[in-house]
Amino acid sequence: MTRNRYKILEEKNIVLDQLYFQYVPKRFEKAFKVKPSKNTLHITCLPHIDLLKKYMESGFKDLEKTNYYKMHKSWGRKDGWIRKKIHRFVKLFKDVSKNGLKKPIIITKKPLYKKFHDGYEIYEGHHRASIYVVLNKKMINSKIVEFI
Repeated sequence: MTRNRYKILEEKNIVLDQLYFQYVPKRFEKAFKVKPSKNTLHITCLPHIDLLKKYMESGFKDLEKTNYYKMHKSWGRKDGWIRKKIHRFVKLFKDVSKNGLKKPIIITKKPLYKKFHDGYEIYEGHHRASIYVVLNKKMINSKIVEFI
């Protein structure tokens, strides 16, 4: 599927608890040692959250032990690339913490692959949604889309 081939249906605030991360079979099976389900795909299980919590506890120490680092490593990414990605993510975390969300996340009711839940699947915005979870926000501005 070509990226950004979707139609925006509406923009509204969504309860974070209704969000699930995108299930892509090849990537999911490589990175995670669990079966995809409503529980394992829930936003609170995102490896992004693990990374931010670790960063808040001890800064940039032992990042390679986080699920976020391990996920990218399992996809064949090199250490330097992952570390740059982490630094950009932390920079975004600090900015959103101070200034709020600058653009909505992109979500879909109908996932690209198999449906495991009744919520919304995040298409773009996993980092921003994770930041909102860590900041204990309840709602996030979202564009609900349909793929064309």
